[in-house]
Amino acid sequence: IETYVTNRGYRAIEILSPLRRISDAQLLEAKFDLTSSERSATMAAVNAVLSADASDDAELAEIQTLLRGWDRRAASDSPAAALVGLIYQPIYNAGRAATDPPDPIDAARAAAARLRQHFGRIDPPLGDVLRLRRGNVDLPLEGAPDVLRAVRWADEPDGRAAANFGDGFMMVMDWAPDGSLSTRVIHQWGASERPTSAHFNDQSAMFSRREWRTLD
Repeated sequence: IETYVTNRGYRAIEILSPLRRISDAQLLEAKFDLTSSERSATMAAVNAVLSADASDDAELAEIQTLLRGWDRRAASDSPAAALVGLIYQPIYNAGRAATDPPDPIDAARAAAARLRQHFGRIDPPLGDVLRLRRGNVDLPLEGAPDVLRAVRWADEPDGRAAANFGDGFMMVMDWAPDGSLSTRVIHQWGASERPTSAHFNDQSAMFSRREWRTLD
């Protein structure tokens, strides 16, 4: 049984605790929250990298400069979120497997090297790196392993991170005062497991854009 608080737990408290009531828009904004709390393990790893002495280390200094400008959000257009995600996922995976985590500075160097190799820079937008791939679909994504917009990934040969765990099928059911029901749903892929089906990946683009299908 875990004895720690996840970032999702911290962010749920930070977002929801001040509210007496919650609107539909606020509920969805919380569900898709992209922020790492200052108390999170992600920020602990980032702060460990920032506290290291980079006075004679140009590579580390470049990493630190990028991390200092990060707004703590795993947004698809963020220039630092890909680096942060690649630093944190091996630490996160080690925690889940109860194995020793990599040193954050070593993880940062490995993440930067991967981004340089495949993108020619350490600051590509997250959506260029984190992808939703299914058949002939290859779309940008937002999110990270321990944000409320939860995404983990498999490392691809082309340097991309292909989402394979986290947010998937979602449903929002609304009852109006008159008792009528409306339902919104979305799936990260589609309703079929057959690659030849039109429904193999027909919801992926909507999922990538945070859009919903409305059921009659």
